[in-house]
Amino acid sequence: ITLPDMTAKLEEEMDRVAEGTKSEAEVVMESRKILSEILKNIGEEEVTVKLKEGLKKDKVVGKCPECGKEIVMRKSKSGKRFIGCSGYPECNFSLPLPQKGSIYVTSKNCKDHGVRILKIKGKKSWSFCPICNYKEFLKSQSENS
Repeated sequence: ITLPDMTAKLEEEMDRVAEGTKSEAEVVMESRKILSEILKNIGEEEVTVKLKEGLKKDKVVGKCPECGKEIVMRKSKSGKRFIGCSGYPECNFSLPLPQKGSIYVTSKNCKDHGVRILKIKGKKSWSFCPICNYKEFLKSQSENS
C-alpha cells in the first residue's frame, strides 16, 4: 500500500465516521495497523523518503494546462492557499483556492480537465474541480459587472 492509497482510504473511512457508520476509534486502530505494517517493511531512512514523496504526491492536482508540468497545492508567503505550476517561475499558471476548511486531493478526476477533484471539509463539505470552479467564478464576475 502506498501513502496516497492510505490517505484515500483514511479519507473514505473518515467519511464513514461523519456518516455515523463507523467509529473514530475503529478508524484510528485500522490506520495504526496499516502504518505499522508499512513501517515493519522499510528502514527508517526509507520511511522519511517515502513519507516526503507521499506528502508531495498528496498535493499534486494534475498537469498544468499551459506547460504540462505538475500543478500542486501550495501556500503563499502570506499563508493563502492556491494551486501553482511546479514549473514556476518559467510558468506562472495558478488558481486560487478556498481559504476555509481542510482541503484534500481526491482520487477522482474531472472529466473535462483531467485534474484531480478537490474536497473541502468544514462547516459545509463540498468537492470541485479547481479549473471548473475558477471558470464558473470568472463567469459569475463578468455577469455581475
